[in-house]
Amino acid sequence: MARQWLPLITLSIFVLLAAGARAELAYVNSNKAPLFSAKSFSSDTIVVLLKGAEVNVLTRESRWLEVESNGQRGWVSVLLLKATPPGDTVSVIGSDQVELEGNARMRASAVATAGATRGLVESNDTNAMSFDFAELQQVENFTISVQEINQFGVLVNEGE
Repeated sequence: MARQWLPLITLSIFVLLAAGARAELAYVNSNKAPLFSAKSFSSDTIVVLLKGAEVNVLTRESRWLEVESNGQRGWVSVLLLKATPPGDTVSVIGSDQVELEGNARMRASAVATAGATRGLVESNDTNAMSFDFAELQQVENFTISVQEINQFGVLVNEGE
C-alpha cells in the first residue's frame, strides 16, 4: 500500500522544489525603499532597503509586493522596485565626456532626445536659449518625501 503513495509524494516534492527555484527577484531602484509591515505607507517600517538591494518577491497584490530580504519579510510599493538592477546615475553636468556603455538602458535616440529636451546638445542655432546648469542640477537632485507622497494621495482620493 505504501508503494501507491510513492509516485504522489515524489511528484509533490518535485513541484515544491521547482516552485522554490522559480523565485522572482526584484531590485530596489530608488535611493531608499521602506519595507513595511503591511500594505500601507502608514504602517510600521521594518527596515529601509537601499538602492540595488535584491529582494525575493513572494506575493503581488495591486500596487504592493510582499518581499523577503536578508531574512526580513514585508511589503514594498511596486514603484520602488524593478526586475533589473539599477545602473549608476550618469550626469552630463561638468563633464566633457560621459561614459554610457554598460549603464545605458535606453536606446541612443532616447538619450539624444532627453539631452535635447534639457538643452544639452550642441546647436548651430545662434538664437538658442541659454541654460542655467545650476538650476538643472537642482532639478536632477529634487526628491519627494514619503510624507509628501502620502499627502498628495490623500488630496487625490478626496478629489481636490
